[in-house]
Amino acid sequence: MLVFLALGWLAYVGFLLAALVLVGIIWVLGNLVLWIADLKPRLTRRKPAVRKPVASPRPKPIVASVRDRPEAHVATDIWPKWTPARRQYMERELSLWQEQFDALASRT
Repeated sequence: MLVFLALGWLAYVGFLLAALVLVGIIWVLGNLVLWIADLKPRLTRRKPAVRKPVASPRPKPIVASVRDRPEAHVATDIWPKWTPARRQYMERELSLWQEQFDALASRT
């Protein structure tokens, strides 16, 4: 029973492969006939160039040069980058890391 089932599947797969090959051959021959009859554009033929309408160039925007701009002043009172509390925190962390590193270095 199993042998007949295997043969049936093998015949089915063979039929599908043969149909695929046959359809492929028909497709290639059909495209070849269309190409020879010049009904299908050839790959080597250049497409006609599409002409774009000639437009006047856009006017360039007026940009003030650096010399014409007013000088900007730096406001230090907005948000300072490092506050005293931040500096103390970083110094404390750095000293803790240094202590741990020294303790590890003294172990060896």
